[in-house]
Amino acid sequence: MDLDQAITGRRSIRKYSDQTVDGETLEQIIQAGMWAPTACNDQDCRFIVINDKNKFDELLSYGAASFLKDVQTAILVLYKNTSTNQEYRDYYQSGAAIIQNMLLKAHSLGLGSCWVCNLPSQRKVRRIFHIPANYAVIALVSIGYPVSTPKPVNRKHKPDKVTWLNSFGFDEETDFILERRKSFKRFLRKVYYRFPKSSFIRNLAEKLEKKFVN
Repeated sequence: MDLDQAITGRRSIRKYSDQTVDGETLEQIIQAGMWAPTACNDQDCRFIVINDKNKFDELLSYGAASFLKDVQTAILVLYKNTSTNQEYRDYYQSGAAIIQNMLLKAHSLGLGSCWVCNLPSQRKVRRIFHIPANYAVIALVSIGYPVSTPKPVNRKHKPDKVTWLNSFGFDEETDFILERRKSFKRFLRKVYYRFPKSSFIRNLAEKLEKKFVN
């Protein structure tokens, strides 16, 4: 599989077969992530492989993407948050580069994966997995053999429509209705993180969670 095929063919997969992903394959995926560029080449990443259903259930009980209830294997990606460039939070950027490498490697191996940030608060995730405070939880990557693979979806824009030279020169109209909805959802997420066990808040969050056919 060449690079362009991997980039355009990779899709977020949320439904997996019962086939187990072996340790050697998971190691290959993690190794690919470790080859990603990191700020100052610090390589301060850590990985927690999750294959215990009780851990998934605990994540779900505090608010996580609902499809995780059927996931067998996932990798929690962490990165040390003590870098000198806090202005740009380069530890999140390093972690994101690592995850993209992992997704592409999984796809090249015939596996499906999904980048998941719909998780409980950082504090709750740290408690569940005994993560020290000097590590940021970047995201969770679910891994498995796909039941089916969605077809590639065309990008919303052409490169020339989202590229400008030397300055921001885009004439964009603000969708105020969409921005209000986003603002309301941001507020609800803050409330949800404070009261994840509230049945009313959980039911509301479940209704608002974006669902996918895959």
